[in-house]
Parts: sequence; structure tokens; C-alpha cells
Amino acid sequence: MTARQVGLHAPAALDVWEAGLPMTPAARALLLLGAAGHHDAGDWAVGERDRALIRDCVPAGRSLDAVTDCPDCGAQLDIELDPAALATPTTGASQVSVEYDGYRVVARLPTGADLAQLPGSMADEELRRTLLQRCILSGDAVAELPEAVALAVESALEEADPGAEIRLALSCAECGAEWSESLDPVRFAWTSVEVAARRLAVDVHVLAQAYGWSEAEILGLSPFRRRLYLSAVQP
Repeated sequence: MTARQVGLHAPAALDVWEAGLPMTPAARALLLLGAAGHHDAGDWAVGERDRALIRDCVPAGRSLDAVTDCPDCGAQLDIELDPAALATPTTGASQVSVEYDGYRVVARLPTGADLAQLPGSMADEELRRTLLQRCILSGDAVAELPEAVALAVESALEEADPGAEIRLALSCAECGAEWSESLDPVRFAWTSVEVAARRLAVDVHVLAQAYGWSEAEILGLSPFRRRLYLSAVQP
């Protein structure tokens, strides 16, 4: 599923975009939330992080727009989502205790910082095991847990933080196929910043050519004045 622009995320979109280019998506999420004033977002559970990304990257009254392809016939689907409908209830739990097949494991919910600190080059299975190990508070190390026990702990963590994965039920008007896809709030928020940053870069280019102003001077203008001057040189 490909995100479309959902609005200007922050006045410093150019700085945020440039800083986030070399980062992993999880690190970008914390960068975006920090730019929105949420400097403790790394301590939040993933579901809380994603709810904040959706809330802060979508202007009031706007929808989340995306496009995807039907897996059966290939038809393109335009999707319009109500951000309020994507909000999932929280369980209030910060950790889980799992007893399975003679093992007892206590684990806390994964946080935004846990995801951001995972190496981007690590294989999926290794990432999964590394993340689980970070979250275990008591019990055997992940390497010593049977796969069935590790899966039981992961399942309990998913149930305790239902907002950590947002899945959409989709259907194709062309062929009637039905399927589900994950919605990635980080991608939507990052697309918003990228679009805003590219627009600002074009504004700077146009106004610098027309008036000889520096980038700092142009970005220091209010959005209203910037549009006013642009309208004068781009009637």
C-alpha cells in the first residue's frame, strides 16, 4: 500500500526530511514525533507511537489517502481512510506474563526506541529474536526458549498492544476479491514530510531567483506571505 500526501507535517519539513533520509523507518518515526514535540516517544509502546503519528500528520477533517493493487486482477484501488476509525483501544497493559509448556516469561511491550535501535541490515528472523530478547524482563533467554514458547510470548505482546499492527479489510470492485493489508503509519507520516519538503524546496528556488533572497529568509516568511510572493511571480 502506497501512501499519498496527507498534509504539511511541520514548519521545519526540510530539516526533518534531510535528517531522516539515512535513517531506518523506526528511527524516522521518533524523529517525526520529536519534531512534533513528543520527545519521550521512544518510551511509548508501538501502538501509542503509531496513533500519535496518524493524529499528528493528518490535519483535522482530512482523510488518509492511499493506493494499492488487487492481488488477483491487478486493478488499482484508491483508498480513503478516516483517521478516527483507525484508532484502536488500548489495553492499559505495559507487560505480559506467559506460562507455556513449563516455561514462565515476563516481557514488556516493545517501544519505539526498541524498534529504532534494531540494525536495518539484520535478517528478519534475527530481528524478531533480538526484539523479543530486549523485551524479556524475567525468564530464560530467547536463545534458550523453544520456538513455541517464543511464539506464545509474541502473541501475548500483540494482544496487549493491538494498535501495533493496523490491518485493513479490502475488496476489489472489479473482480470481488477480498484480502487484508497492513497500514504503516510511519510511511504515511514520512510521505507527508517528503512532499512538504519538496514543495518548500521549489518555493525557495522560485523566490530566490525572483528576489535574490537566501533560503533562510524565504523559510522565515510565514506560509501566507510565501504564497503571496509566489503568486506575484507565478500568476
